[in-house]
Amino acid sequence: MTKRSQLAFLLALGLLLALGSASGLFYALDARIYDRFFLWRHQLGMDPPVDPRIVLVELDNDTFQEIGQPVSRWADDYARVISQLFDNGAELVAFDILYRPILDKLEPEDAEKIYAEVEQLALLALSKPLVVIDSFQQGTEKRLTSIDMLHAAAESQGNVAYNNTLTDPDGMVRSLGLFFYIDGTPSIRTFAGRLAELAKGNPILLRGGKVEGLKVNSPDRMAINYPGPPAEAFQRLKMSRLLQGGIPHLQGKICLIGPAYDTSNDLHNTPLNLNLGTWGLEIHASALNTILTEQFLLSSGWWSHILFTLVGVVLAYGVAERAPTQSLPLGGLAIVVIFLAFCFFLFAQMRYLAPV
Repeated sequence: MTKRSQLAFLLALGLLLALGSASGLFYALDARIYDRFFLWRHQLGMDPPVDPRIVLVELDNDTFQEIGQPVSRWADDYARVISQLFDNGAELVAFDILYRPILDKLEPEDAEKIYAEVEQLALLALSKPLVVIDSFQQGTEKRLTSIDMLHAAAESQGNVAYNNTLTDPDGMVRSLGLFFYIDGTPSIRTFAGRLAELAKGNPILLRGGKVEGLKVNSPDRMAINYPGPPAEAFQRLKMSRLLQGGIPHLQGKICLIGPAYDTSNDLHNTPLNLNLGTWGLEIHASALNTILTEQFLLSSGWWSHILFTLVGVVLAYGVAERAPTQSLPLGGLAIVVIFLAFCFFLFAQMRYLAPV
């Protein structure tokens, strides 16, 4: 085989690999490599900025002891904390708790007591920018909502938002779904998206297959740019302490209330926190931070898959042609290391997801 035919063969092989990469064939491999990039970026002190307005209010283990009642009777405690957050200057409050006590199994007088307590929460949802989470399974159309009075109050203000974090097949949460399609109509109301709309004063819309209000490559998802391990990135308050009256000055803050207790099932894997070590609350905060700081991770077009692959093939061919046989493994390794370093630079400095 002549040198020209060898080069043609390698270019054809590279083109096939590039097309496979552009079609998503190697998505899982790319994703694992970028998980390492997140870790390296943090270790090198290159994490993106954090919006100082974001505050996590953690429903911690001590909250159960502090309240001392069944969870179904917590509505007035939630209302008291949320009211105090607003009174102390909070701009927005997000309620990342699906509060839906089963009232039909209670005595009528007990159900009436709970409804009376929920009324305080509903009044806050009517009068304040309080965003309440909802659960909706596309395809099956199954929907879980908070108790009807609270849900209706928040919905009347456009402040019912869907839990829409996306979990990859390997169990990792790397992106946020942007829109739900209900009866064929795209609807914003994702949790982080609705908070961002209120905080920025700009709507997030889908028009003509393009997203307005965000910089994304896909109309259906946004890569979450995790600003370091969530436990280290955001200001945190314990709900148990807030119930005791220890609420600090929160002027202009965006407070997200959610579960952070040991037996919660709202735990996930993320690039910087494996072994189910990230609360859903932290993922929502990271997605919100991505939008507010505009630190969007943008992937390349199909052309870059072809360009990067073909450049790699040509470099490999050049090394094979010019380097001594005994140094070929070292030359190949050098190409791989240089390419990974270049991709890491694009990721850390330019927020560009090159095809690895």
